[in-house]
Amino acid sequence: MSKLILEFNMPDEELAARLAMQGELYAVVLKELDKELRDITKYDYNSFARRKPTNEEIKLAEQIREYLREQNIDELWR
Repeated sequence: MSKLILEFNMPDEELAARLAMQGELYAVVLKELDKELRDITKYDYNSFARRKPTNEEIKLAEQIREYLREQNIDELWR
């Protein structure tokens, strides 16, 4: 069985350690955000505001989703 061991120099790398330990939580939040943004762009519904999105909101949702794809963030849930 393979193991992955991460080591951090504390306290200098405390933030990096916390990010590594909580990475799954961040991934869940990003996945939910991507889902909401997809609803705006694909289904023409803004669940944050509970109404039809404006053109500006659609454009912003598309830009954020594109950024997630460029950073390969969406690979986490493909």
